Amino acid sequence: MEKKFHFQVMEWESIKNKFSIRQVDGKNITILNAQFEKGCLVERHQHANEQVSYVLKGCLKGTVGENEYILKEGYAILIPPNISHDWEALEDTITLEVFSPTREKPQFND
Repeated sequence: MEKKFHFQVMEWESIKNKFSIRQVDGKNITILNAQFEKGCLVERHQHANEQVSYVLKGCLKGTVGENEYILKEGYAILIPPNISHDWEALEDTITLEVFSPTREKPQFND
């Protein structure tokens, strides 16, 4: 069944210090809008989901597998399942994240 939503009117849910999301789940896909405040660190982790991260605003620095990346506005990265990755927000950043299959809300340490 279709599901219409508008990220800009959804409430932000705080996941950890300096990191909030708006999440929508389908049957086989999760879409989330993520907000990283400058200095936010998302520790190295991995999951069984394939992930696409698209930077709408700001800049992230991170490691995916053994490779380091800087993702600025307009850039995206495809992360295969079970590949470890981490991120640091170099400035206030907004991303659009897509996961397949669906995933539970992220849980990180502060």
